[in-house]
Amino acid sequence: MYKVDSDIAKNRLYITLEALDTNDVKPIVSDLNSNISRLAPGFTCLVDIRTMKFDPQTKGSEYVEIIQGALADSGMSNVVRVINKEDSNYHLSMDELSVSLGYKAVPAYSIEEAERILDQK
Repeated sequence: MYKVDSDIAKNRLYITLEALDTNDVKPIVSDLNSNISRLAPGFTCLVDIRTMKFDPQTKGSEYVEIIQGALADSGMSNVVRVINKEDSNYHLSMDELSVSLGYKAVPAYSIEEAERILDQK
């Protein structure tokens, strides 16, 4: 399950990721492309993974890598990843992937905190 949205006024992409499966890959990439096309280069990105379980050894991690690759190639500037304090190791696993693709996400523990961080950039 996922959700992708954008705010043109803030030039920001919003992504919520929960459990991902094969059927989500094409629609999420399509939704990403559609929303990114409405934004200007240098847009910021808020990714909410508070309820996502990410294991780099599972099939779902390949889908996360596809999504992160699409973001890395899209002209995005800053990324904040909203994480669950108890499961911060998921952020670390995802961050290893994103760094290998050319960007680093700042962790936050709430949507409000993530918005503040991005608004200051």
